[in-house]
Amino acid sequence: MKNLFLYFILMVAVFSLQAQSIERQVVAFGGAFAEATGLQLSFTLGELAIVQLENGELLLAQGFQQGEAATPVAIFEPERLHFTLYPNPTKDAVWLKMDAVLQNSLKISIFNAEGKLLQQRIEALAAIPFELNLRPLPAGTYFILLENKDGQRGVASVIKN
Repeated sequence: MKNLFLYFILMVAVFSLQAQSIERQVVAFGGAFAEATGLQLSFTLGELAIVQLENGELLLAQGFQQGEAATPVAIFEPERLHFTLYPNPTKDAVWLKMDAVLQNSLKISIFNAEGKLLQQRIEALAAIPFELNLRPLPAGTYFILLENKDGQRGVASVIKN
């Protein structure tokens, strides 16, 4: 009788076990789907917003309800500012020489090797090369970030002895 009972329990356990299957589903409290002349619109309410925009074939996808194939979107990055810091390594100050003529003011940020912002100021650079004073800073490696009002950025490292 014990063997028959154990056999019955074993059979129930075997037939009740199932593998997991992951289906495409969205947990939301509302939404809809519409289709007309080659365009499809599908939306849900209550999702987290994740933005994806495209202008070529008109793709607008926000949230986690995405189509089968996701198309990457290009990211616009403004042109970089190119500059030179010399002498490097230095004891007191470095000279900043721009590769292009600067028409406007420049935001100068100085970070330490840990990424902590130490100094930040806006300079109207009248003369190039421009002297950047590092005297108050202790010896170490620093990163100089330059940014103009058009959003162009450039970064370089300098070692102070």
